[in-house]
Amino acid sequence: MQPSTATNLWFYPCYRRSPFFAATQKADCQGYDIYNHMLLPAGYADAETEYWHLKHPLSRGGDARTRPRVAGIGRMLTEGA
Repeated sequence: MQPSTATNLWFYPCYRRSPFFAATQKADCQGYDIYNHMLLPAGYADAETEYWHLKHPLSRGGDARTRPRVAGIGRMLTEGA
């Protein structure tokens, strides 16, 4: 029998919620980290599912090859630097 590694995190008033806290709750966040007195999302699913989502990101509207205007804006920003 393996020991339990689960811990409870209490949402005390002294911890600030991130600006996206409500969205992380809707997305079924499974864990939080506390940094600088702020609750930050730490995990949404098991490690294998999160790894799959990192390797296969969801595309929102294509990339610069399919959207020439985006490529032009990116070129303008990098040439001006």
